[in-house]
Amino acid sequence: MIWRWYEERRLRLLASSVHGKVLDIGYAEWPNRHFPPGAEVTGVDHIEAPKPPGYARQVVGDFHGHLDLEPESFDFVIAGEVIEHIEDPYRFLRQAMTMLKPGGELRLSTPNPVSFPVVAFEWARSTRFFFAADHRHYMTPRWVVKMLGDVGFVDIETRPVGLWMPGVPLPWAPVGLSYQVLYLARRPS
Repeated sequence: MIWRWYEERRLRLLASSVHGKVLDIGYAEWPNRHFPPGAEVTGVDHIEAPKPPGYARQVVGDFHGHLDLEPESFDFVIAGEVIEHIEDPYRFLRQAMTMLKPGGELRLSTPNPVSFPVVAFEWARSTRFFFAADHRHYMTPRWVVKMLGDVGFVDIETRPVGLWMPGVPLPWAPVGLSYQVLYLARRPS
């Protein structure tokens, strides 16, 4: 129940005030139900999923492969809990930028490896909780900001999702303690 609350909060923050054409990458396992009316959402994933409400179109395939998507056609690109699964995150960020219109915004989220309770489980060397074998990278907030800047994004912001405490998620926390962090970055105009 608590995990669901936290995930729904993350999805609400990612979808908050988006408009126009939106590309949601990696949506199939947890479709975002919080896009505002009027947003034209295209979901891209490597697996096929039942068409969720709020999505105008679905594209099945590898984001780095040939997809039926027009470059520079999206106002927003969203990648929630995706970049940590990607073998080459720099390539992923460059590809995401090509999908954005000039001035468009990338929104991504990823776990914070220096948050509580991740650090506690790391100290204990436990893989029982807050460990995912399918993650290829864990990136600190400072590193994600650096990567976004290296690729050419501007106006980069970080926002906390909240503090994950055993039994109680708190909606406020500094970025450094937030279990998941949101990143907002613009493609230069």
